Amino acid sequence: MIALDVTGSMGDWAKIIYDKMPMLYGQIMMQKYLDDPSVSFCAIGDALKDKSPLQVSSFAKGKEIDTVLPKIFLEGGGGHNQKESYELAAYFYDNFCLLESDVMPFMFITGDEGFFPSLEKSTITSFLGSVEGLEKTQNSSKIFWELQKKFNLFLLKKEYSDPDDELEIYTQWAAAIGKERILTIKKPKSCVDTILGAIAITSGKRDLDGYMNDLRERDQNEERMKEVYEALKLYDTKVKTKEVKIVYNKSNEIKDEVLKIIAEGEDREKVKYYDELRALNRKMRKGQIPEKFMCPIMKELFMEPVTASDGRDYERKALEIWLKNNKTSPVDESRELSDTTLKGNIPLRKEVRAFVENPPKAEEKKKEKDGGCLIF
Repeated sequence: MIALDVTGSMGDWAKIIYDKMPMLYGQIMMQKYLDDPSVSFCAIGDALKDKSPLQVSSFAKGKEIDTVLPKIFLEGGGGHNQKESYELAAYFYDNFCLLESDVMPFMFITGDEGFFPSLEKSTITSFLGSVEGLEKTQNSSKIFWELQKKFNLFLLKKEYSDPDDELEIYTQWAAAIGKERILTIKKPKSCVDTILGAIAITSGKRDLDGYMNDLRERDQNEERMKEVYEALKLYDTKVKTKEVKIVYNKSNEIKDEVLKIIAEGEDREKVKYYDELRALNRKMRKGQIPEKFMCPIMKELFMEPVTASDGRDYERKALEIWLKNNKTSPVDESRELSDTTLKGNIPLRKEVRAFVENPPKAEEKKKEKDGGCLIF
């Protein structure tokens, strides 16, 4: 997720980053920093002044990026008040962005100013539509705190023109997301190289020195390398000392592997049945599917449940993959499994099949008023 501040004070930063998107995606794939990446773009402005303070694209891969990115326009506005509506974008991605199979999600924000300390209900409903149970005022620091449970969050920080204001802005961001996640950049051409470095370090594919070697192999100049190194130095140190929490959804990685095994298998009936399970899982509202019918690793309906020595049921293939690298319970990693023998739970399997053949009627989701956010 790449959120670009497109207000006037950012100058040509957004355009330069925009032009370097093919290189960003290409390097992630070539260097294998991530597997199967997809990207969503966002443009951020000022909700008090701009016509379009929030523009959001769907997630795209490869050549699809060329179709979604041009739809975002650079408004070039802003309120000239040392603040932009970064918190509105954060609220959107925390509450309206559904990640179904994410393994290691990232969010990079570019900006030079601070965020508004609070996000008013009127602002949310004006741009995002009605939200059930919404409080009158949202604390912006809390929004960013919640967002970090979902994304590996970073701010690519352009220094503000006034040193006194810069200190105040930096302090606000540091309190919200941590100093190590503020990657200070002076030249916009360094942004994409810094994003790639943060991804490589977070995914564990490189440490900072290893990433510097990648830049040398790309014939990057020493000035650029020095700026990228300084921007990532503190974060790299915190990762090595395990002082930062990395958002890594191991269960989704296992789920992807299970899906691959099933899809590549010769049993077409099994593939068809699993597709039915996944379709029903997406259709039902939370709470409509009995919890005992759901694999705690995959968070999906059972196809072939087995009982482990911790007394819990798991999808067979998912637990087999888990046990390749772990001796503990997937639900309670402090508890070691005394026996790795997997016993098929045939009664539960029959219950799930009966549920799939005659599911409860799905509750219709309420239609909400469209807001003013531009979503592509």
